[in-house]
Amino acid sequence: MFWNQGQLIHNGKYRIERHLGGGGFAVTYLATHTNLNRLVVIKTPNIYVQNDPEYPKYVERFKKEGRMLAHICTESHPHIVQVIDLFEDDKRHCLVMQYIPGMSLWDLVRQQGKLSETIAVKYIHQIGLALVEVHRRNLLHLDVTPLNIMINSESGTGKAVLIDFGIAADMSPPSTLSMSFGNRAFAPYELIRKGVRHPTVDVYCLAASLYYAVTGEMPAKSFDRKHDDEPLISPQQLVSSLSQSCCDAILTGMALEAKERIQTIQQWLDYLTPNPSPYQRETSLNPFLKTWQFEVVKVDATGKITNRRKCDAKYLVEDLGNGVTLEMVQIPGGTFMMGSLDYDGENHRIKLQFLVSSWGNIQLPKRSIKLL
Repeated sequence: MFWNQGQLIHNGKYRIERHLGGGGFAVTYLATHTNLNRLVVIKTPNIYVQNDPEYPKYVERFKKEGRMLAHICTESHPHIVQVIDLFEDDKRHCLVMQYIPGMSLWDLVRQQGKLSETIAVKYIHQIGLALVEVHRRNLLHLDVTPLNIMINSESGTGKAVLIDFGIAADMSPPSTLSMSFGNRAFAPYELIRKGVRHPTVDVYCLAASLYYAVTGEMPAKSFDRKHDDEPLISPQQLVSSLSQSCCDAILTGMALEAKERIQTIQQWLDYLTPNPSPYQRETSLNPFLKTWQFEVVKVDATGKITNRRKCDAKYLVEDLGNGVTLEMVQIPGGTFMMGSLDYDGENHRIKLQFLVSSWGNIQLPKRSIKLL
């Protein structure tokens, strides 16, 4: 461990709170941004990598890819951890990232058991959207495991955020490669054995994470499947209610040979959700929606606040020209009823059924107007 609890670094800008963990390349700490009084996560190469003769080369890639990831974050992708700072302190290169409150997908399943297919697919689809953007910028993650998928507890129903980017995994020196992928059940054998870097690696990892989420079980390790003929148990054998489309997407994404897998994350997402929900369609078309955070309070009959919770919503500001803008908030699509079912003997009351699009547009079909 480099730093101790309470230690100030980078001229007092950050205070170390505790050690979070580490892998073959880096260690991470929970810290406080002292000026903003905000929790952050700091990642820095560990002592093993610093002793590697190739270390200067990897540091240059660390800084370069850190800046590239920071550029992605300037557009505030809702499912990618945000980069806050990149600095050097006492010859230690550090990457400062957003702290995500909540728990990892790994811990969530361990505590609650397997997730429903709907919830699991929602989380994995969100992470898939993050990977689409990462791949578009010629970056790879290479370690998309449930440990690196955080479920944000402040987002109400939960929002998946991808953390611990392959800035570490993609640049690990050969001497530490075997340590870089702590959970081999989620990695394809060509990555573990040969260090192959290709988008199909992230496809395999994401499909394996979905396997774990919907079954609550670890998939067979690809290395054992390749060399010991260990079978990959179909997720439908473990969860009979699992849909065929979800099962097929998992097995196709986890094909042992890279050439037999779906080749891109976007193609795999289309295979996983051939008829995506309105939310998924809008998010796919608008991956950089802005997020508005607000507080919801519950009061009793006397007006006393009995509960507070933080929520967020996505919105888009459309410029209509001439200084006029239209703010649209994304809400779930569906229907709702408005009006009264009562008849007071004198007046007919109209019950209206509104159809609401996922962007809050309200349509009123003639067939939905009923006289009661």
